[in-house]
Amino acid sequence: PALINRKATAQKEISNLVRDFAQQRTTLLCFSKIILKGLFCAVMSELRIHLEFSGGAELLVGKTKHHDIALPHQPHPWSLRQLIAWIRDNLLKERAELFVTGESVRPGILVLVNSTDWELLGQLDYTLQPNDHVIFISTLHGG
Repeated sequence: PALINRKATAQKEISNLVRDFAQQRTTLLCFSKIILKGLFCAVMSELRIHLEFSGGAELLVGKTKHHDIALPHQPHPWSLRQLIAWIRDNLLKERAELFVTGESVRPGILVLVNSTDWELLGQLDYTLQPNDHVIFISTLHGG
């Protein structure tokens, strides 16, 4: 009888250990899914690009030529049209009318994306890609 009790006790302990392990495994799986989802959301939550302003355009953005920015996640891909609005709302320090007219840049501001004239890329409708290098060059000069 004592051996039967020990065997029953050992089986019960093994059963408890297996149950506890299964619960811990489930908890770990849930945590790992949450962590992975968080990492995925963090990666998918922003679009990182490089902006450059020159030819006097840098004077409108705090006299800083280079800006590495992270655009927030949105349901649709970012376009140059949306980027220009974002620049107007977030980077321009003064005289937005010297940079933006309507939803585009003023005439006289050359826009290059990865060293290519934006006119060859669809201008305002160009879809921004990670690590794009967008340059705004003012060709307007006072006299």
